[in-house]
Amino acid sequence: MGVGMLCVYPLMGWLTDNFGCRAVASGGVLLNFLGTLPFLGLAGHEFSMPLSIAALFVRGAGQGATGLPSLAAAYASVPKEKLSLAATAVNIVQRLGGPIMTTALAIVVSLSAAGHAAALTHAFLIPFAALLVIQLLALASAIRLPVGIHQDAAPTAMEPRSQAPRSATS
Repeated sequence: MGVGMLCVYPLMGWLTDNFGCRAVASGGVLLNFLGTLPFLGLAGHEFSMPLSIAALFVRGAGQGATGLPSLAAAYASVPKEKLSLAATAVNIVQRLGGPIMTTALAIVVSLSAAGHAAALTHAFLIPFAALLVIQLLALASAIRLPVGIHQDAAPTAMEPRSQAPRSATS
């Protein structure tokens, strides 16, 4: 997954400039969804390492393409004077959301494994289905993002003003 994210991060500026935040984040969620589907199939069948590696790569690329445009759109929608408060709120949500969802999915796996003691591979069918439902909810959120982020033409007090270009002789 990390390699998938690393491959997509350098393209994020170009992708969001050309397609906008909504399209890139929605496409990322769809990639994440498509990368999870093979695991749903593997939960009922024999494990395949090459398929798992490819699916994890696709999921990583999808997560990388989802996170950055979503955060950029969130920060762009906040007035500059409230940006520090928004950064703190986003940090808290990220630090709490990840562990809470990880714990919730661990509980689902545990309950599912208890119900399928005979066949452990089937124990992961419900958790992967739950992940797919969560990704559909993320898609519903991503399609509500703004199409693009519009930047003000006038520089603010925090941004340096552009200087006149120097001639080649000076």
